[in-house]
Amino acid sequence: MRRWLKNNLLFHLDGARLWNALVQTNTKASDYGKIFDSISVCLSKGL
Repeated sequence: MRRWLKNNLLFHLDGARLWNALVQTNTKASDYGKIFDSISVCLSKGL
């Protein structure tokens, strides 16, 4: 990952089931926002 970061590669999270992960891990969505440059979420999966 260090090599990618040195080349300014951006990170995207396909968060189709992000809501499930947040509940399961008791994590805040903002924590993921600190790691990824962009996040897409789905409002129909896992609700």
